[in-house]
Amino acid sequence: MVSRENRIILGCGALALVLSYTAAWLDAPGPLVLAILLGVGVVAPFIINERPDLGLSGDDTAAERE
Repeated sequence: MVSRENRIILGCGALALVLSYTAAWLDAPGPLVLAILLGVGVVAPFIINERPDLGLSGDDTAAERE
């Protein structure tokens, strides 16, 4: 069974690849493609997994903490 954190990481990684390939196909500048890849593939899953108060992770304990 895949954990919640792994699902978030895999989903963001797949989304980052799709968005970066699309941006490259649309002839976006290289630094923008890299920023999309790193922002969506690395930073976004880190923020989602580390901030349970955002409510994006699907963790039931976040509602219990409030």
